Amino acid sequence: MNHTSAALTAGIYGIAIGDALGQSTQFKSYEKLQQNPVHEMLMGAYQTLPGTWSDDTSMTLATLAAIAANATDTAIPLEPVMNNFIAWLNDADFTPAHETFDVGNGTRQALRHYSETHDPRDAGSADVKNNGNGALMRMFPVALWAIHQLDKGQTLVNRPELVDQIIGVAELTHRHARSTVACLLYSALLTRLIESTGWTNQFLTQAVQDVQQIVQNRTELAGELPQYNRLLDPAFYKLAAAQLNTSGYVVDTTESVWWLLNRFTDYHDLVLNAINLGGDTDTIASIAGGLAAIRGGLTSLPRDWQDELLGRNVIANTIHDALRSGKY
Repeated sequence: MNHTSAALTAGIYGIAIGDALGQSTQFKSYEKLQQNPVHEMLMGAYQTLPGTWSDDTSMTLATLAAIAANATDTAIPLEPVMNNFIAWLNDADFTPAHETFDVGNGTRQALRHYSETHDPRDAGSADVKNNGNGALMRMFPVALWAIHQLDKGQTLVNRPELVDQIIGVAELTHRHARSTVACLLYSALLTRLIESTGWTNQFLTQAVQDVQQIVQNRTELAGELPQYNRLLDPAFYKLAAAQLNTSGYVVDTTESVWWLLNRFTDYHDLVLNAINLGGDTDTIASIAGGLAAIRGGLTSLPRDWQDELLGRNVIANTIHDALRSGKY
């Protein structure tokens, strides 16, 4: 098994800081932010206090708590994950200030459907229009759990049964194959990062190649992988920031994360550039920030940003319980 405890702590805080920093810039244009760039945690678009994190971190913590309490070495039960999502949506669990806000349409519809049917496998819509980044943004604890189960030298290519578990959790809110492929790309990249002794930008293309192998016998997923072909194109990584698409569409988000990781090595520089891209900045900064935090370690996260986070006890307690569970 891989040792993933240090990555868990760094990744969660990296996600939360990116999320909180991105609150004040989401929905703004790149051009406007270049005129008045943001360099600190400010009041958010939903009039939230500086240091507030949103659904990206909340759903990640909800997933982490469900895995810690219920997963085995071979399976992640889906009902506890969905029940935690319901507790977040209805009761503001896993939030920094006892308030739920910024809930994606696909996620809200899936949770409403689950409340009626209690069937987690049928909750998320498989419609092609349901390809926001609501599944991708919460994949960190799922992928890390799977990586913890890998033997030395293995990747997810060697363990299709773990891939099945990742897919199951990914599809809880978004069942279209395009979204699922993004979640597998993220999981493959995280695997490369965790199992390495140092970062190389080659991981970005190697992760895509890993997923090509993972989905080769999964026809529906294989058919959507070409949507991400730009991740293999060297010209893509040479684009200027203004040329990126930074919407909440899952392909746009994935591309933005890959571009940021290729362009910036330092956590501080990466997340500041992420939040000043405009668009869905909190999600892009949280996903890329989590990976960058693992790449640089917990000490790469500016101490003042860690201290400015609201709800630090919620984050710390969830991480503590996860580490004690032995699942990471």
